[in-house]
Amino acid sequence: MTTTAFPNLQSNPAGAIPVYDVAQAYGGASYSLTTTQLATLTTVKSSGGTLYAVDVYNPSTGIGYLQVFDAVGVTVGTTLPSLSLPVLAASAREFVFGDSGVNFVNSIQIAATTLPTGSVAPNAAMVVNAIYK
Repeated sequence: MTTTAFPNLQSNPAGAIPVYDVAQAYGGASYSLTTTQLATLTTVKSSGGTLYAVDVYNPSTGIGYLQVFDAVGVTVGTTLPSLSLPVLAASAREFVFGDSGVNFVNSIQIAATTLPTGSVAPNAAMVVNAIYK
């Protein structure tokens, strides 16, 4: 996973993913790109923060769920996620949480599964872009 502070761009460069405009709109929010998201827990931010938007591509042949956690000691499939975001098979979906975003006290962690609170990975890894502070 790569995490980088977002540069202050005036416009989207040719071919850029539109999610970058969202980061700029939130005053220099950071972004992360996870290209191999499966049921394994991935930390987007290791301390409390605010999640403003998530862009998810699900190449799987079945519906997938991006589970988002605000907890310490998460066990995927046992720990109840704070959010469970559905993405249809072979499609992309953008979740924008508005100007206030969704606040996380402990951390922002994600996992991709085949059920809203399950532990089984989809048959292909999701691509996840997260905009957060």
